[in-house]
Amino acid sequence: MSECPYCGRKNADERYSGRGPFRAAHGGKVFGVCAGIADHFGWSRFSVRLVTILALVFFFPATLIAYFLAALLLDREHEPHYDV
Repeated sequence: MSECPYCGRKNADERYSGRGPFRAAHGGKVFGVCAGIADHFGWSRFSVRLVTILALVFFFPATLIAYFLAALLLDREHEPHYDV
């Protein structure tokens, strides 16, 4: 099924198929890295953010470097433009 029967939104796997991970344009807290990764893989944004925070606690330098590299290297999500 290509759309949600309740809200009409497209399923995440079809919206983001054929693309690599990206930074979310909407709903991101800092740079949109966790939200974009969660949307790309179909995971919960909360769980990705929780894992990131736990990684920051236990592996601070490596996680911080990886997060900022992802923020610099990942493309920003492109929203479709609709002409009215």
